[in-house]
Amino acid sequence: MNLELEEALAYFNQFTLIFSLSLLPMGFLTDVFFGHRRSLILSGAAIAFGCLLAILLDFEWLRYSLGLIAVGMGWMHSNLVVGIGNHYTQSGGNRRLGFLFYILAVNLGSFLGALGTTWVYDSYGFEWSYLVMMVIILQGTALYAFFSHSKQQSTSDETILTERALEMANLQILDAPEGPQGQQEERPAPDRTDWQFQLSLVIFASLMFITSQGLYDFSLTNRLRDFSSLELLGRASYFTAYLYVPITILLGLYLYYRPKANSLRLFGSNFLFLAIGSSLLLLILTWVNGRSSGILWLIFLPAIFTNTAENIYSVLAPSLLTRLAPVAWAATIVGFFSAALRLCRFVVNWVTTRVPGATSLLLIVIVLGILMALVLSLYQRSEQIEASQQN
Repeated sequence: MNLELEEALAYFNQFTLIFSLSLLPMGFLTDVFFGHRRSLILSGAAIAFGCLLAILLDFEWLRYSLGLIAVGMGWMHSNLVVGIGNHYTQSGGNRRLGFLFYILAVNLGSFLGALGTTWVYDSYGFEWSYLVMMVIILQGTALYAFFSHSKQQSTSDETILTERALEMANLQILDAPEGPQGQQEERPAPDRTDWQFQLSLVIFASLMFITSQGLYDFSLTNRLRDFSSLELLGRASYFTAYLYVPITILLGLYLYYRPKANSLRLFGSNFLFLAIGSSLLLLILTWVNGRSSGILWLIFLPAIFTNTAENIYSVLAPSLLTRLAPVAWAATIVGFFSAALRLCRFVVNWVTTRVPGATSLLLIVIVLGILMALVLSLYQRSEQIEASQQN
């Protein structure tokens, strides 16, 4: 395509903006008009049609093709998350483990897709890379349409709604504490069903985590720029990417052998991991200040904790969200949640570029992490006490 760096960044920013803005309205259209199955099929068709326009039209029309692809991806994102949540409502399987495999598949697909399309573009040209993407998305959409149609004959949306209503009415909404021999106790929920508060708590905690993570990333980048060690930042990024797979596998093993582990307790642990990583980074950067920058390789140690925190959050946030959200408005709530997170990232990036220094930001991350871990732990404890009093 022979784009200048500034022009390529402009295309990328426009694509990201359209994707973020489409999340909430497309989720609303799903809940009110189309339903999840038709929305997934239509979103796949929109992405494929955008790829076709990129092939057939002149380069001046590329931004419109990318806009259609971005809307299709935003539409598909909310429905995929809700679809996984509905599946584990019906099957009774481990919802968190299901989302772990989903996140792993998304990241693996992104990695392989970037390699594959880059190779096709370098070998055959711009149009062929979009042709490959169009064929892949059409194939996936066709497979989903076929298998979901056969399943729909035995399971309807009304069945999903009934099962989710029974789940929220008869059991505790968040994970109950483990009973004897590691078995989860299924008991009636308290008379006051406060799923709205729990859903708000999950969204608020997610926004706090994204804020803390953005402050941590900016602090790291800013300080390494001060040390003229941006090359080391690139190595740290590669190191973090390599850490993702083993940490995901370890988390998967934990969820497999502890399927009844309390979700709020796990959600609080990701704030603790982020606080520990931020504390280590603060100590390392303070120690390095005025010394030889050769010991900056120690910044790889905090990455272990922050990457673990990101893995835990990526699995638990959609799992809790789809479990708490009412079925009739699940896609709208997921769209609002995803759009709010991206707006939060934008605000954090805008603010941090205007705040000098990194030490104060890392201190904020540490305090936020400890406070949010305490809030989630105390609320989970209050739920246990309230449930025991009801029994």
